[in-house]
Amino acid sequence: MLPNCKNFLTGAALLAATPMLMGFSLLGPGGGEGVAAKLWQLPAANAGWNIGYNLAGDIGAPVNFGEFYRWNTPVITYAFDSSFVTYFGSEGMKAIDAAMRVLNEVPHVRRMSADLDEFPLNSVHIHDEAAQLGLIDLKSLALQLMTEEIGLTDPIRWNYAIRRRINITPSNNGIYDITRFNFDPVTITPSSYVNGTLWTYQIFESIPAQVSDARELPALNVNEAINYPVAALSQLPIISGYYFTSLTRDDVGGIRYLLNPRTVAAETLLPDVTASAGAFSPFLGTNTLTNAIGGGTGTNGSAGLRGGVGKLTFRKVLAYQNPFKQVRFNYRDQFITTNGVNLRQNVMRTLTAPDITFAADDVFPVIAVRTDTSGWINNENLNGISPRGGPGVIAPPIVITFANAPRLLRNVTPFFVTEPFITDSNARNSFLFGPVLASFDGTTNEPVIYPIPLGLSIRGIRALAEGNQP
Repeated sequence: MLPNCKNFLTGAALLAATPMLMGFSLLGPGGGEGVAAKLWQLPAANAGWNIGYNLAGDIGAPVNFGEFYRWNTPVITYAFDSSFVTYFGSEGMKAIDAAMRVLNEVPHVRRMSADLDEFPLNSVHIHDEAAQLGLIDLKSLALQLMTEEIGLTDPIRWNYAIRRRINITPSNNGIYDITRFNFDPVTITPSSYVNGTLWTYQIFESIPAQVSDARELPALNVNEAINYPVAALSQLPIISGYYFTSLTRDDVGGIRYLLNPRTVAAETLLPDVTASAGAFSPFLGTNTLTNAIGGGTGTNGSAGLRGGVGKLTFRKVLAYQNPFKQVRFNYRDQFITTNGVNLRQNVMRTLTAPDITFAADDVFPVIAVRTDTSGWINNENLNGISPRGGPGVIAPPIVITFANAPRLLRNVTPFFVTEPFITDSNARNSFLFGPVLASFDGTTNEPVIYPIPLGLSIRGIRALAEGNQP
């Protein structure tokens, strides 16, 4: 069974290098995940109208910069379960490893320039044949999904969002209060730009369905292109044929904000972390936090003020062994005392399961599902403020499951499959229904088609696309 999973559905010209042309958005659990401070996102608070949150495929909701969720352990483990290995084989594992390598190549925040100009505004490319044949790059899809698992969400979709809909009676029209969830990574102020592309919006409203949304539109001049960040999961016009070569400037900007040692919040460590020598040192005194727990008596005695860890490292472990081979590693936990002094303590983390597991299952009709954010740790009460749904800590286990459904035949009345199907043009072309996971890039290498054990090949898909028996 897949725990807490939801479905995954399928610029302005660069002026001077200025931080005001950037933007990122942050992810956390929302009203749909049961957070009391976010119930305003639900239809019940808006006269029955869905205002754009908790849609099919969402695993959380956008949060403000002070409500962020992040990892506070520097090493995160990932693995493949037997279902992934059986279906995707060694080539599929290489594709996921390549996605994780992109994340591992992000430097420590102290090595980043102030304006992040060393990172590209756009890293998306198109493989023409893969686009025509409906192929989706496994590495790029995994990389997109992983941006959520490090605390980011789509900065284009959440550039503008509805905060409240007021119904106008006796008509069914509405008045909309609009908020912003896209932040400049240098000034941490609301921004209308994402990777140099300026965005505006208009209200979309469907009265019969009682659905409304602030839909973003690029404010482009002629011949200007949109610069998409990797985190724009819902914004690429067609995901088939697209592939990423790296993270973009605004993806890295969001990571820098989360991992910056100056981004401070009261946090507990993960429950599987223990002090290497005796008790934990952190202490949340009542002089520091109004709603403090005092004495460092969190879920494992680790509650304290912490900045970001600076850099995340994703380490592969073996998960398909039964039982799982326990993993331990030591690291230095940095915290801030009540008089503002930075101290470090040695801690040890003991894992009885991977943090992130990649799997394969029949998740038709979507291409992937992943664990939602309801299990993330909400530390709002530790921060001495009225409840607002964060900040908090990203907590495992996380499962990302890719579709392993077999090839499909689609027939529409009055056409029916005949045998052999080469005599039925409707059935002959029906393999083109639905996306196909593959691996491809900008080289001359032919795309690898999954699943490899079933003998699918790029030549067979070409033949089907041309109406021939493969």
